[in-house]
Amino acid sequence: MERRAVINKFNMQSKHAWDEGFPFMLKAETTRGDYSNRHNFSRRKSGFRISAMTGGNMNKEKCSMVAMVILSNQTLVRQLMRLGYDTLEVYGGDTGYSAPLAQLLIS
Repeated sequence: MERRAVINKFNMQSKHAWDEGFPFMLKAETTRGDYSNRHNFSRRKSGFRISAMTGGNMNKEKCSMVAMVILSNQTLVRQLMRLGYDTLEVYGGDTGYSAPLAQLLIS
């Protein structure tokens, strides 16, 4: 239930950012994830995917930039890990970026 709340909050904040002028409206969802990224808290569906819903396709550079903004929020990274997510995925059309959350955690 808490996982659903995090997704809903992210999606609501993304809608507000879009309304304020952010170039892409993003949508988060849970995916299968990548088994090689597992950590102690990982769940079966362990991918946190962010997809661009508007603004056309994002190239790999833009996907990486969105991922870096997410990963700069260490509170969110720790919350995602605690909730069983182990893989951050950012997709903009056919292009994507994937990273293990545990390796991007600043100790």
